[in-house]
Amino acid sequence: MGLRIVHVSDYLPEKKVANSFFQKILNTSDEWIRSRTGIVGRHFAENLTTSDMAIEAAKGLAITPEMKDKISCVLHASFTADFIMPSIAAVLQGALELPEEVLCMDINMACTGFVGGLILLDGLLNEGEMGILVGTEKISSKLNYEDRGTAILFGDGSGAVLVEKNSTPFASIYGTRSNKDDLTLIEGEKLTMKGQAVFKFATEVGASSIKAVLEKAQISKDDVDFFVCHQANERILDYIAHKLEISPLLFPKSLSETGNVSAASIPLLLAKLKREGQFLEKKRVVLTGFGAGLCWASVYMEVGEMHDSEQTPED
Repeated sequence: MGLRIVHVSDYLPEKKVANSFFQKILNTSDEWIRSRTGIVGRHFAENLTTSDMAIEAAKGLAITPEMKDKISCVLHASFTADFIMPSIAAVLQGALELPEEVLCMDINMACTGFVGGLILLDGLLNEGEMGILVGTEKISSKLNYEDRGTAILFGDGSGAVLVEKNSTPFASIYGTRSNKDDLTLIEGEKLTMKGQAVFKFATEVGASSIKAVLEKAQISKDDVDFFVCHQANERILDYIAHKLEISPLLFPKSLSETGNVSAASIPLLLAKLKREGQFLEKKRVVLTGFGAGLCWASVYMEVGEMHDSEQTPED
């Protein structure tokens, strides 16, 4: 028994913020940011909340009345929720006009949240049931714009998937290394990160968790169509590919235009791949997240078949 992603959609705020924005307020340059991160720009949400973006992304899933009857769970992943309560998942249930008999829950695993949500859905759903998972972040409101090491990295946005519990292959690996110092956000304060420590952690567990989930699924790396990793830094992704001796072409990227969007980064990348026509046929993917906690998770699963006509929201 496993999960298959059957629909994916996304939402990015209209405001685009180029690297030149930071040249005006920090001792940095476009070339410095590009060469160290691969980021060219990102989106900032000015007049939108996290839940606003989550609703926009989820509505793009084009959920039909027949699908609504099968949906039994809605999860939302974020560390920048605009509500302490209720959960944004509960807000989504109302916005999507889903039945009351739906489990709605928010999770906070920071950048690992989306993959963690997939693992939860695998355990919560019965065969034939469907679930919604949305990852959304409004990190621009949590940044210290005097901190060159973090302010340049992050952006805002939301990505959503509709999954179905079925007989397709599914394997997961996860872990936590309790750490309150290297990547943290305290209420009323700004996000702080020890960049070198987090980089070392991400490259280590990114590679090891991918290797472990392949072993658990009893498949070769050659059997995987894409390795869809959390979009933190281009150097991290290239390092993981090199360490595993996998072509970097199998590690798609979207962070050049979005920056690090934490729990939203993987579904945003899935939506980008879908628009590029990569999921017209079923694809085998490994999804890997790593971030604050410090925690990590990887899953092996199927994505597709998806076509543009399936992704048009209902009138």
